[in-house]
Amino acid sequence: MPLSSVVENPDAEVRSVFHGWAGTRSPVPGRLVWKTAKGPQSPQLEAWCAEPASAGKPGLVILHCKPFFNIADRFLLLNDRLELLRKEVLARKQLTQELIATVKVRDEFIAVAAHELRNPLNVFQLSMQLLYRRFGEVEGIRNILNRSQIQLNRLNMLVERLLDVSRIRAGKYELHRETFDLCDLVREVVARFFEQYSLVTISLEADGSVPGEWDRGRIDQAITNLLSNAIKYGQNKPITVAIAVVDDQAVINIADQGIGLAPNDITRIFEQFERAAPASEGFGLGLWITRQIAQAHRGSVTAESELGRGSTFTLRLPIEGQRPREA
Repeated sequence: MPLSSVVENPDAEVRSVFHGWAGTRSPVPGRLVWKTAKGPQSPQLEAWCAEPASAGKPGLVILHCKPFFNIADRFLLLNDRLELLRKEVLARKQLTQELIATVKVRDEFIAVAAHELRNPLNVFQLSMQLLYRRFGEVEGIRNILNRSQIQLNRLNMLVERLLDVSRIRAGKYELHRETFDLCDLVREVVARFFEQYSLVTISLEADGSVPGEWDRGRIDQAITNLLSNAIKYGQNKPITVAIAVVDDQAVINIADQGIGLAPNDITRIFEQFERAAPASEGFGLGLWITRQIAQAHRGSVTAESELGRGSTFTLRLPIEGQRPREA
């Protein structure tokens, strides 16, 4: 095949450049105009002599051409890629908006459902209190009322946790601080649990008083969550609740001797909808809400545990007057 059938260059020019390439074994840049389906193309190339000519044998020249891309082709390719990227960004943006809308609908549903559940539960609570006042002295009825009260308290707690999730997500989780003795509050919570779980030994170590300014209702809720957790996973073994002041912080330790936690679970259980054991009851919100309460008070809640040897949860609350200032 003559070279003139594939290139546009005049034969004399082709013979000249090939004569130059045939004289060197080092790559030499050059340019030929090739006939292609898209019209004449002139890619950059390098050529060198692989085998010099000898008597009765022509020389061998190797041509190495770069791709047949001109500037226009490169811009077209770049535009195609940019268009694909733009479509992908738009699709992800739409998906994100749909997810945000779905989460908003879910949170609104939780708030409405919790409020709707709360109303009949309040009526039930008042009715139980009235029955207890009238018939609480009758042994058989008193036991039934006690069991019913425990389940009612549990329902109230679940509803309150759902409401708290909605408040936290909506940024409406407010604190109502008041001055009180934290030791007195801990004693009240422990006494409340002792009445409901008389078979579990709960010992309290609280000497003196720990006055401070916190949201009493929220701190009650946090201690209740931690003690409920200890009873749930404590296998009916003794539980110790201790309160002390350490470095201008009120420190509450709640230790059980139950199933314990694996190292990987100690951080996980403070997340939403996470539970220490998959088959356990509840929404998996108690410890997450407790952490929100602690952080709202500029405090913290942590856990130390060993699988099969129990867990110790520690709630730390800065005492009023020693709290960090706003940044």
